[in-house]
Amino acid sequence: MKLNTNSLSQILARRIINGGAISVHEFMSEALNHPEHGYYTKSNPIGRSGDFITAPEISQMFGELIGIWCATTWLKIGKPKSFILMELGPGRGTLIVDALRALKKLPEFLKTMELHFVEINPQLKKTQEKLLSDFKITWHKKLSDIPQKPTIFIANEFFDALPIEQFFFRNKKWYRRKVDLAEKKYQSEPKFTFIEEPSSLSDVDGQFVINSEWLNGSIFEFSPQSREVITKISKHINYYNGAALIVDYGYYEPNTNSTLQAIQRHKYVDVLNEPGCSDLTAHVDFKALSSIAKINGISCWGPISQGSFLRRLGIETRADKLSVSASKETKESIKRAKQRLINEDQMGSLFKAMVLGRKSSYPFPGFLSNDLSETT
Repeated sequence: MKLNTNSLSQILARRIINGGAISVHEFMSEALNHPEHGYYTKSNPIGRSGDFITAPEISQMFGELIGIWCATTWLKIGKPKSFILMELGPGRGTLIVDALRALKKLPEFLKTMELHFVEINPQLKKTQEKLLSDFKITWHKKLSDIPQKPTIFIANEFFDALPIEQFFFRNKKWYRRKVDLAEKKYQSEPKFTFIEEPSSLSDVDGQFVINSEWLNGSIFEFSPQSREVITKISKHINYYNGAALIVDYGYYEPNTNSTLQAIQRHKYVDVLNEPGCSDLTAHVDFKALSSIAKINGISCWGPISQGSFLRRLGIETRADKLSVSASKETKESIKRAKQRLINEDQMGSLFKAMVLGRKSSYPFPGFLSNDLSETT
């Protein structure tokens, strides 16, 4: 069969025809990160004209409060004379732009800071460079080459986009969920379907598997890359000092359902339809991240709800201040943005915040002593 290799669907179809069904992890990885056709490498997906809107795009208050968090955290880790402020997946750079504006009140922070980004999208990189033209930026495609110095990590909606594996439990047996062709012979664009192959959880550390009776039909998800990233961040903080703030949507209690989803033009679509053309994400397993951090000698606070985190940082006071001299229309816009970020029926409950750091550096802004996660 001769295939046109100009689309990612056809590239994946040929791979399946030649080598059999591929894992959910491989499908998601290619759909998001393929160097030519991947969703995050070929387009600018963020904003009202894209497929989704992140918290920094909703209101300047989010980035400004993160800036305040960074300033206080810098003081807590001992005001290092040279340190890195690193954002993982900075999007258009909106969060950091707003954060750095707030940080102008602490010139010593800006003077000793090196700005680093983990970014794979060439188009977004150009946007970041333009927005932050007053700053020298170092870009990384991965975390392997971080300089050996104290680092404050910011990861807002980063981990949800890292590929996952899925295992399916049925009749007391485990099956690995994979992606296959719905029909091996097709006339135009190939269609994909999920299948399950007999498997086990042997390549998943047992401590991350739910310690209870599995129900028929349960799905276990894990993200190898998320665990690699958390391991690198935790070791870096342990060796060189620093802290990491993670804000994302996800869960801490055991989850037995599929959280894999696809969004295109702000609407949910079929995960397997047109790979590379929609944003594939999965809810973050905060307990797994917390466990790995603690294995590597780092303490964790949270996760707590985004609403609680932003309230503790003073979002309501900031909203009031922005509204003082604003027009009636602008005041209403500020109010709506605040509600979207903190209300339980919007982003306030689904999104969580967690901080990783040395226990000696506590307290971190936005977190209380009873937010410390003690269990592994």
